[in-house]
Amino acid sequence: MPKHPADGPKEDLPGLYRKMEELMARQLDLLAGSSEGPDDEKMEALVRISGEWQEYARKLSERQSELKRLPESRRQEVAETLKRMNEYGRKLEEEIRHRMNTLTWSLRALHHHAAASKAYGGYGNQDVVPMFFDERQ
Repeated sequence: MPKHPADGPKEDLPGLYRKMEELMARQLDLLAGSSEGPDDEKMEALVRISGEWQEYARKLSERQSELKRLPESRRQEVAETLKRMNEYGRKLEEEIRHRMNTLTWSLRALHHHAAASKAYGGYGNQDVVPMFFDERQ
């Protein structure tokens, strides 16, 4: 029994590229599918899919010499798949950058909130009233 999907019977190169493309599409669906951010289950799925993708990439790099022996129509099929994969990669990068920017903004807002809370007495300090004196008066 194969340990990984890419460890199965030897399959044609265009098919391996198509499977990598499908994995990229699934990753994009997982990332773009939720506006509130991925939960633990989705993150685990992303990591698993990423591992599968890396395994297919390893298999393809081992079989790269076979690409030159493919008929022109099959090489064209691979080229078209690679173009679509490139587009998925661009979209994945955009989605990840967007999420990084959102996370950065959220962390900054949290930092400002914590600083303001600390300056004005913090949480739960109902018995202490912060007082500020204006030295100009």
